[in-house]
Order: sequence, then structure tokens, then C-alpha cells
Amino acid sequence: MAVIDRVTATPASALPPAVADIAERGERRGQGEACAGRAGDDGVIVQRLSRRYGDRLILEGVDLHIAPGQFLALLGRSGSGKSTLLRALAHLDQDTAGAGRITVPARRAVLFQDSRLLPWLRVLDNVKLGALGPDAEARARAALAEVGLAGRERAWPRMLSGGEQQRVALARGLVRDPRFILADEPFSALDALTRLRMQQLLLQVCERHAPAVLFVTHDVDEALLLADRVIVLESGRLSLDRLVPTDDADAGEREALRIRILNQLGVAPDAKHRAAGRQGKPSLQPTTFS
Repeated sequence: MAVIDRVTATPASALPPAVADIAERGERRGQGEACAGRAGDDGVIVQRLSRRYGDRLILEGVDLHIAPGQFLALLGRSGSGKSTLLRALAHLDQDTAGAGRITVPARRAVLFQDSRLLPWLRVLDNVKLGALGPDAEARARAALAEVGLAGRERAWPRMLSGGEQQRVALARGLVRDPRFILADEPFSALDALTRLRMQQLLLQVCERHAPAVLFVTHDVDEALLLADRVIVLESGRLSLDRLVPTDDADAGEREALRIRILNQLGVAPDAKHRAAGRQGKPSLQPTTFS
């Protein structure tokens, strides 16, 4: 079957009932300033999306809506179709067989597991790759300052730590003022402390710019820390879709969601995490799965 991807606006009345319900919930969740989005921004809409590699069906009839300003974490076992879904929404799978309708903002940025910086270009020039127009250099400098790398414009990528390289990659995305950020486990290769700093930076950036975010992760605790909403992909279909309890909600409610996600992924929650959840204390040990 031919791949059918259209970057067009879809009115809410035209959405399937399940997607319309998710859209309404997302909009209610994102009524604050940080999640307000912008006029004319419809967020991300996916309808009946399917993708196939040879005889293997990877995605099957996926319906999804990410409201403007909403941070959505995507979890799933290896081979469940997470990266396939992300690549489809990033329009990086044009040679893959499938069907469906995808509506995404024209300005979007993709963050990968590695920074993918060009080693023969200095930091500023790497960031400028994402910029267009006569003010590209000024915007690139501003993006570097926003991620805490002012003064490193002339550095070579090899001179940077792993965390700094990912900051440059984030700046390269921000320079386009994206309305949609797609992140494929961007912090998985970082050490624990650097990962925490990058998580905080990403949250700050999202509060300032209010893009829709699709964040793929294998870490349940990372998903609950960062996201407004969590979905689980299983065998090419969405098997769970829940809003994350707010920070001021009962700690037991968040822990109950955590346990439900782990059970959905086939992972038994360990006693240490259950005890930490009952006491309302976050655990520093990430809960990952394969």
C-alpha cells in the first residue's frame, strides 16, 4: 500500500471519536500558559496509521492526538513500533509501506540517541544548520545561550562532553522555533547526573516554547517525571493512554499509574520502588525494560 502522509489541518469534527476524546483531554490538560500553544496550531493528529516492513505489520491502525504544548511520553517493549511511529511523524520513512493520515506542524525538530553533530563544523555552524534567513547566526547564538553554551560557539564537537553535545543538538532544534519536538531516547547514553540536568533543561525549554512533544523512552520513571501524558505501544497498537497525575496529586495515584505501566510492559515493580512510592519519595534508580 502507498504511504499517505499529508501535512494539513484537520478539524476536530473530522476526527474519529477516540482521537477527538484524547484531543479534548489534552486541551483540558494544557490550559496553562506553558501548554497554551499558538493560534492556528492544531498539534499532531494521526489517523489509522499503519506501517509494514516486508510481511511484518509494525503499526496497525494507530489513532493519536498530541495537543499543542503537550508533553507525551511513548513507552513500549523493544520491537513494539516506537521508533517506527516517531520516524513516521518526523516524515523520515517515505520508503516504508503503509497507510494513514498524519497532520504535523511544518516546523519540527528531531532529537536522536546521539547528537549527530558534524565533526568538521564548529558548534555555532552545527546549530546554524537548522536556521534559515539573514538572522540565522544571531538565532543560533541565542539558542546556544538558552541551553547554557554561550561562549562555546567556536568549539569543535570533539571538545564537548556527551551532555554538551546533546545541548548543541537541542539548540540546533530550537533555532527553528519548532512547534513539534520528536525525541528518540535522547538521554539514554548519558550518565545519571547529566541525564537529570538534561531532563530539567528540556522541561524548561518546553515551558518557554510550548511545543508538542513526543518523547520515546524505556525508562518509566523518566516518562512520569517529564510527561503530561503517557502512552504504551504494544504489537503496533496503543494499549494504554493515561494523563500523568500533577505534582500536587496524591503520591499514591502516581505510583498506581507507574505500577500499571510496568504491568502493561510485563515488568514486575520491585519492592524498593513500591516502598518509595508509598512514602511519597522519588527513587533515583531508573526503571527500564527491554
